[in-house]
Amino acid sequence: MKLSSRTQFGLKILCYLALRYGAEPVQAAELARVTGTTEKYIGQIMLTLRASPLVLASRGVQGGYYLSRSPEEINLFEALAALEGELLQMEALSGSASLEVLSNALKTLQGLVAGRLETTLKGLTLQDLVQEGQHYAGYGDWVI
Repeated sequence: MKLSSRTQFGLKILCYLALRYGAEPVQAAELARVTGTTEKYIGQIMLTLRASPLVLASRGVQGGYYLSRSPEEINLFEALAALEGELLQMEALSGSASLEVLSNALKTLQGLVAGRLETTLKGLTLQDLVQEGQHYAGYGDWVI
């Protein structure tokens, strides 16, 4: 599965908001700094995320963005669907009867893959993704 740059930044934003869950709202300037992109691009991505049920915003000097639910309650299927829309898209083939057979076979494959992908992504949450990222960065590998 190929994820657009916009979706990759969107996932980084969601993970950062997950890390900051329960704290003060996060302003666009901070999101731009931690993701390494511009505030303008953050604004475009946040328009998409705010249109979904995942992210809320507050106005004012102390305003910013925050998750609408805890990271344990937001699965990756929701996150990717909010950022990408339909995850698996195939264009229909047109032409002869043999192309129709191939087209139907591809539709079957698409349905199987989409079903497995959806099941897998619904079983993973933002919290899982953040914990994996922390593990690979060396956080949480030891206990005191």
